[in-house]
Amino acid sequence: MRVAQVLILVAVLVLVVTMPALAWERGFTWDNGGKIALARNTTVQVYGWKNDLFGDVNVKGMSLDLDDEADFSAKTRLGLTITHGLSKKNNLLLTYNSFDHSGRINKTVTFDNRNYQAGANLQLKNRWFDLTWSHNLNFWSQGGTSSQERRGGFIDGLLGIKISQADLDVAGYAPVTNAYTTGSWSESFPIPYIGLAAGSQVAKNLWLDGHLKFISVNVGDGSVRSIDFDLNAALRLNPQQKDTEWFATLGYRSFNIDGEADNDNINVGYRGPTFGLLARF
Repeated sequence: MRVAQVLILVAVLVLVVTMPALAWERGFTWDNGGKIALARNTTVQVYGWKNDLFGDVNVKGMSLDLDDEADFSAKTRLGLTITHGLSKKNNLLLTYNSFDHSGRINKTVTFDNRNYQAGANLQLKNRWFDLTWSHNLNFWSQGGTSSQERRGGFIDGLLGIKISQADLDVAGYAPVTNAYTTGSWSESFPIPYIGLAAGSQVAKNLWLDGHLKFISVNVGDGSVRSIDFDLNAALRLNPQQKDTEWFATLGYRSFNIDGEADNDNINVGYRGPTFGLLARF
């Protein structure tokens, strides 16, 4: 596979497989000395992300401004995240998602050596498993006795890999013959990443947290860069319960990928509000 194809493959896969994973909130407990400590717990979250697709691409002969030369509506898709505490400082996180974006191309284009009239349909679909190891780097607490509220904050380091199946399809009519034609691209690919997560219990029943992921890939004369940022609030819904804790989550996420090699480049992203329901036990 050529260098340009490798870079564009990584760029597109990073774009479509990076979705919200808001379940790194950590719990707190009391140690034998009466001080607040990290607690080992398990979380299950169902979440959604209403996002707009933006940017521009020049791939396989198709040059397209996604904002001005194509029509994509905002999409909301649900996902599932499970986090399990391996120890007080180490969490294992698994996420599954199935996602798609489809829209109309507003001009004549060439994709994969095939020509298409204006109005051709462009569809991007993806399914993936995301496995992340989260390790606590720093922890701080407020309060020192069991009679005070449990409050604290944390900073975690993230190391993960996404196993993805991605499909890109273009379908429409040829300009001269008016014949219906299609073009497609499909690939499975593992993508490693690193990042940071941080959170703080700012009130008895309120959490704030955020995540920052950075991916950098250099192959030959090309490069791929991405920045993925989210900020979230989680409100405890059942503060009187002792066992399972329920949270409503609300936030905002912005993701951008910028890749370039030879005559191919991609600079696209997603942005929009997130929401979800999380159980911690």
